[in-house]
Amino acid sequence: HFLDSMVAYPTPTRAEITDIFEAVRQKADALVLTTETASGRYPYKALNAMHVAAKRMESKAQESAETDTISALSMPLDKPFQSVLRVAENIANSASIIANQQLAKAIVVFTQKGLMSSLVSRNRPNAPILAFTPTKEAREKLTLVHGVRPFLLEFSDDPEHTIAEAFRMLVSRRWLESGDLVIIVADVLGGSSGAPDSEKRAAFDEVADGSDKISSSRVRAALRKMSLKATDTVEFKLAHGDTGTLSYDEFAEVASNAKQIVHTVQLRYCP
Repeated sequence: HFLDSMVAYPTPTRAEITDIFEAVRQKADALVLTTETASGRYPYKALNAMHVAAKRMESKAQESAETDTISALSMPLDKPFQSVLRVAENIANSASIIANQQLAKAIVVFTQKGLMSSLVSRNRPNAPILAFTPTKEAREKLTLVHGVRPFLLEFSDDPEHTIAEAFRMLVSRRWLESGDLVIIVADVLGGSSGAPDSEKRAAFDEVADGSDKISSSRVRAALRKMSLKATDTVEFKLAHGDTGTLSYDEFAEVASNAKQIVHTVQLRYCP
């Protein structure tokens, strides 16, 4: 009840504005109004009051922001994904620290499901996090993550083409200007393709748990066990369940065309 008095009155109290300032100062992911907008007499005024107070505090916090104040964060992870997600955590921490040290204009993240953007956000960097994802579900989820502005973008199998399209979109929407320093966080497909048949069979059997088929979501888990990632086109189909369930032979074909994952943090100037 941030603005409880505005259920009946058109102006907030000083204490209520102070509560909003403190929530923004602590970098909460989101501020929520309930009764004020659901049944209050001044719903639009309440929303505007919160917006003005929050934006004012954000501006003040940005002006006084210190560089390189980020400490590495970690979270408990499920055993099968510990090694993969620990790498993602370290990448997110490094990107946030570099962005603060170099006074980057933005951190641009390319993510399928929003995980990397969320990991970067946990560090609360000073620069805005501009997240690109090919799925509407991930974009909607990221609207509630602190400091993240999500964009919908179809990924190309060529990472450079995807990055160039993202820059074009950001410039056209006035998020960036030519010459701005930007931190790029992405998973790039590189290295060798596929894996030995023995590794494919072992990964399939582990996630299948006795079954002769696995779901599309488990295909991605099996690929991770081999440090592989499918092309963005195949990843998109897997994320939406378009492939249904796969037998071992079908999984082996996907794995044969998958490539090793190379996590990258790049410093680039907006063209």
